[in-house]
Amino acid sequence: MKKYLLNTLTLLALLVGTVASALAVSGGGSIDYPSFDRQPEPQVIVRAERDFAYRTGDPIRFTVFVDQAKGTAVDGLSFAVTDTNDGDMEFTSTLLGSKSLSDGEKILAVQVTLRKWSYEQTFSVKATMSYIVSESGDTNALAVPEITLHMSPTWDGRKTLNQGDSRLRGDTRPCLNVVLVGTGLFLSLFSWLFIRAARRKNSRIRSARPRVKSALELAREGFELRRDLILGRDFRLEHYEELERIVRGLFDIETQTTDQVMARLGSDRSWAHDDVLAILEGCDKRLYQDRTLTEGEHTSIFSAFEHLLGEMPLHETAPPPRITRWTPLTSRLKRLPHRKLAFLAVASKWLWRHRPFRYYV
Repeated sequence: MKKYLLNTLTLLALLVGTVASALAVSGGGSIDYPSFDRQPEPQVIVRAERDFAYRTGDPIRFTVFVDQAKGTAVDGLSFAVTDTNDGDMEFTSTLLGSKSLSDGEKILAVQVTLRKWSYEQTFSVKATMSYIVSESGDTNALAVPEITLHMSPTWDGRKTLNQGDSRLRGDTRPCLNVVLVGTGLFLSLFSWLFIRAARRKNSRIRSARPRVKSALELAREGFELRRDLILGRDFRLEHYEELERIVRGLFDIETQTTDQVMARLGSDRSWAHDDVLAILEGCDKRLYQDRTLTEGEHTSIFSAFEHLLGEMPLHETAPPPRITRWTPLTSRLKRLPHRKLAFLAVASKWLWRHRPFRYYV
């Protein structure tokens, strides 16, 4: 579970850092407000990114900036066309935003989208907006400068076309970019430090974990313990029982009698026949005949044990792999990144359990 959590946090940090860097590079979508001369009445400036339509009905967008003088309230959505040339036309207005000034004035930004459904090479648009005087409560009309637009099914013959400002404009709020860049760098550095600390911790855990001993190592430790006890004049039966148990466990002959051992070992283990038989016969004398073994008999058992443990790694090989019809598939699966596959499996299971409308499926 810790590995899955580590992978999730790492991916999340990288995702957030990438998004923050992309937002910082893009520079945001701030509005470039114009400057107005101070007047007692509202003022209007029109900016058209593109003053022509490629075809009939092609939308033309332009921005209307209104300087709302102190003591007045301009209705940003009151844009209305008052006079046009012949032809049908439709328009929509949207309030993009506003900017407050220090002296109580405010600049409104209104985006107007206009469509003309009958062809006319050049046409003008006259419009008004309404505002209210706070002192008297009167509603007055604010004239919008006349807008001259062009349209053509293909090309109207003009040498230059106003296609809008294609220059790269920097963000007017650089502090936002600084915050985004700083956040992305911090998350990237944090994820790197987190992964580094997690790897160090995992390496310490693996190094501190006790190593699992092999069967041969356990057999040697058990033999040396019982040998030292017997050499110390401790001739209890349990020591000889343990020596027999070690030998029978190494060759999987726990249920075989001493007479059946040779047939059980077979010809492929003929190198161990003499040593196994010498150990079992020597221990049987102490266990079943209740005899006290002489020093020579003990030496024979111990030397057979030493020779057996020394020769066993040279002869005992790993069993050959079992080849079935599934072997090519399993070999390919073993080469796959199991941690990533397990993480994807757990994530897919979680998404399936938390899928929407799961009670109706």
